[in-house]
Amino acid sequence: MLFTKIIKKKFDEVLGRYHGEPGQYYFSPEDFPDIKSEPFDIEGDHHVMLKGFFYYNDKINPDRMIVFDHGIGAGHFAYLKEIEYLVQHGYTVYSYDHTGCASTGGSGILGFAQGVNDLDHVLTTLKKDRRFIGKQWKLMGHSWGAYSAMNVSALHPEVTHVVSLAGFLSARSLVEQYIPKMFLKYSDEVMDRERQHNPKYTDMDARDSLKKSRAKLLYLQSHDDKKVFFELGYEPLSKALGNRADTTFIALDHRNHDPQRTDAAAAANAQMMEERNQLKRKGKLETRQEQEAFQKSYDWNVIYQQDPEIWKKILEFLECVRV
Repeated sequence: MLFTKIIKKKFDEVLGRYHGEPGQYYFSPEDFPDIKSEPFDIEGDHHVMLKGFFYYNDKINPDRMIVFDHGIGAGHFAYLKEIEYLVQHGYTVYSYDHTGCASTGGSGILGFAQGVNDLDHVLTTLKKDRRFIGKQWKLMGHSWGAYSAMNVSALHPEVTHVVSLAGFLSARSLVEQYIPKMFLKYSDEVMDRERQHNPKYTDMDARDSLKKSRAKLLYLQSHDDKKVFFELGYEPLSKALGNRADTTFIALDHRNHDPQRTDAAAAANAQMMEERNQLKRKGKLETRQEQEAFQKSYDWNVIYQQDPEIWKKILEFLECVRV
C-alpha cells in the first residue's frame, strides 16, 4: 500500500502542468523575423483549446504541410529552431501546445496517452479545413510528440510520413522505465489511471500502430539517450519493424535526447542542465533576476544548434527519397 501511494504520487507530479524550466531560454516567434506565424487554435478533448500556430515564409502552402508535435515540457516554443529549419526548406508547419502545457489550458497533461488524444483532435480538425482537404499529412515529433505521431498514424490513413526523434513506444513502456524493477507489479495501477483519462489511446504501442499504418517511418535516436532509453526505444522498434517497407532507423552517438541537434549542442545542453539543477537545489534560481542572469550566461544558439547532415536525411525522407 505504501509503495502504491509513493508511485501514484510520483506520477501525479509527472502528469501535472508544464511551463518550462526556470532559467532556460525559449525562443519566440518574434526571434524569427523571416518567418510568419498565424494563430490557429483547435478544440481538443473536454473542450480544452489547444493553442497553436501555422508557421510559414510567404503563404500557407498545403502541398508541403507538416505537423510538429512537442515533447513534455515547455510546449512547442521549445522547438522553434526545428520549426524554423522546416520553414526555411519550404514547409508550412502547424505546431501547438498539448493539454496542460504552456499556453494551453488544463490542470495537467492527464497522462502520456493524452498526447495521442490531442494529436488525433488536431488531425481530425485540420483535414476538414478547406485549405487542406485531400492533402497528404506529414508528422514530426520529439519524445512524447514522437510517440504520439507514431501511434496516431494508425488512426489516420492520410498520414504519409512520420519522423520520430527519440520517441518512446507506448505509455506503458515509459511508465515501466521509471519504476524500479522490484516495484514493476505496481505499474498496472498507474496504467489504470491512464485509462481513466484516455481509454481509447492508453494501450496503443508504436510497434502495433505502425504495422497498421501506411505511413513511412524515419526513427532517430542516440545510444546515450537518458530520457528514453535506447534499449526501450530504438532496439525493440527496429526489431519489430526492421523488415517493414519504407522504414528507416538511424542510430547516433553523443546526442542524448536530441538526435537532430549537434554534438556541441548536446554537450552545451548537458553543461547548462547540470548548472541549472545545482542552482535549483541551492534555491538560487527562483527570482526573475537570477533566472535572467542564468540565461545570459549561455549561448542558446549553440544549445539549440541543428545538425545539417541529419536534417538533410530528414528532408530527403520527407520528400520520399530513401535515406
